[in-house]
Amino acid sequence: MIAIRQSSAKKNPAFDEPSPAVPAKRRSRTAASRAARAPEAAPDPGNLAWLHAKAEEVRAKETKPLTWLILLGGSGAAHVRLRMAQAHLRNDMTPSNWSHVVLSTDPQLRKGKDIAVAPPIAWNFPPASNGLINVNLKNFDSVDEFPNVALIGVPVDPKAVDEAAENFWKLRRNGLDAVDMMVRWLGFLWGVDGAHNPLTEGIGMPSAAMVEFVLNAVSYDITPALTSRSSCPEAIWQSARWWNDYHLSETKSGLTGGYLVRNRIVPERKE
Repeated sequence: MIAIRQSSAKKNPAFDEPSPAVPAKRRSRTAASRAARAPEAAPDPGNLAWLHAKAEEVRAKETKPLTWLILLGGSGAAHVRLRMAQAHLRNDMTPSNWSHVVLSTDPQLRKGKDIAVAPPIAWNFPPASNGLINVNLKNFDSVDEFPNVALIGVPVDPKAVDEAAENFWKLRRNGLDAVDMMVRWLGFLWGVDGAHNPLTEGIGMPSAAMVEFVLNAVSYDITPALTSRSSCPEAIWQSARWWNDYHLSETKSGLTGGYLVRNRIVPERKE
């Protein structure tokens, strides 16, 4: 099992209930067609539209500068395996709703930074940048590929976070060897003989471990429930939802945002 502390606090109200999808405009139809056919559901406009709408909602309430974390839950084979790998952190042992996290300091919330071990992957030569890459958030817009999305506003100066992220790859692998993490996770995802779930060995998911490392550099502990750098999207989610009292006591500012889950596995029914 994975050692993770449980919180006895109440849920963070910002993440108590899922946010609705952003409504999309429906195509106009003639009166005859309306009478002949039942009304169609409005198409989902995509994750990017939801993120921008949620960010505007958060900014209207917050006065402090925010750094954004985007949690994503993918439906592809690799992302499903990542979600299943985190079941050990959940009391009901169901797969996590989340498989990836992206760090963004972009005021327009269009670009971010991550370390990818599952599609979409755009590697150069990982050792040169400690696996860190710049990504366009359009890569995660599809609700079919990424049915689950959450936006977490962290009350830290984006400029300071940019500097810490710059140092992450400048330090190469001395501070945190994300390349070693990538290799271990790729072996697990690809079913290499003898490759076990890295989380059970205290090896975090590279993107989440990078986020933890960068935020620690600006004195923000994003995953207080974990005793090591075995961070993962589920740990970040639990921190946002259940450790708000801790963040308020440490920094006077909690995490804020919202989430939208379109795909989940329900717990076993109690007979």
